[in-house]
Amino acid sequence: MISVPVVDMTGKSVGTYEFDPAELAKDINKQLLHDAVLMYQQNRRQGTVRTKTRGQVAGSTKKLFKQNPPLISEQDYDNLRTALDVAKSNYAVEEAT
Repeated sequence: MISVPVVDMTGKSVGTYEFDPAELAKDINKQLLHDAVLMYQQNRRQGTVRTKTRGQVAGSTKKLFKQNPPLISEQDYDNLRTALDVAKSNYAVEEAT
C-alpha cells in the first residue's frame, strides 16, 4: 500500500490516503510510456542550433538563384485589362436594360 498525505487549501495536513499501486493501472501501455519519455527528453533540449545564412558561409559571392521573371508580361496585362473593360461595359448594358 502507498500512503499519500492529504492537505487542505492552506497547506495543513488533514490526513492520509492509502491505495494499492495495482489499482492505478492493470497493465502498462508501452506506447504511452514511450511517448512520455520522448516528450520529457525533447523538452530538455536547449534548441539553440541554427544554420548559417548566406553572409556567414565562406565561399563565392556569386548570385545563388536567378531573379524571377515577371509573372505576367506587359502585353498580356494590357490584353487582360481590355477584356476586363469590355466585360464591365457588357455588364453595365445588361444591368441598364
